[in-house]
Amino acid sequence: MSEGGDWLGFPLRLPSGKDDISEAAAAAIICGLPTPHLGVLISYMTQARDLAAFYFGTTAKSTVSGSMA
Repeated sequence: MSEGGDWLGFPLRLPSGKDDISEAAAAAIICGLPTPHLGVLISYMTQARDLAAFYFGTTAKSTVSGSMA
């Protein structure tokens, strides 16, 4: 963030099951980001219910690309 970035992305729940960081560690980092910086959750989930449950409890932003059921 000191190099000028505003958002920090966290790829989680990858299809391979090999995440680079645990969800707990990512949540701790996201919740600790100072304003105006934001965390971004990156995932390949396709079920809206799963995405909502994953997203809630953090201050991260999310976006959906592709189809959502």
